[in-house]
Amino acid sequence: MVYVNLEEIFGDTAESRIVQHFLDNPNDVVHLSELSRKVGKSKARVSDAIKRLEKGRFLLVENKNIVIIRMNKSHPLAYLTEKDEFEKAMERSHNKPYFSSVVLKNVK
Repeated sequence: MVYVNLEEIFGDTAESRIVQHFLDNPNDVVHLSELSRKVGKSKARVSDAIKRLEKGRFLLVENKNIVIIRMNKSHPLAYLTEKDEFEKAMERSHNKPYFSSVVLKNVK
């Protein structure tokens, strides 16, 4: 489960719902109509969004008899699906000020 709600940041778009779905369900493998139902958008909108997300390498799409869609786990956003990595990143950002080491090195 990801701790970020993309719809709050990017608005209620097919892309934000699809990305959110796969960040929340990184092992999900679905076909177009199932994904459309899960994200609550029309097949046409989901299909257009899938093309853009595939071009951006977030989704992997297999065209067999049915279009199969899954998240590209090597995409940089995929690390957000790993709770430990997310929590470590949050800890680092809150516990260590960005400039502290730079400022302290220059103090004599």
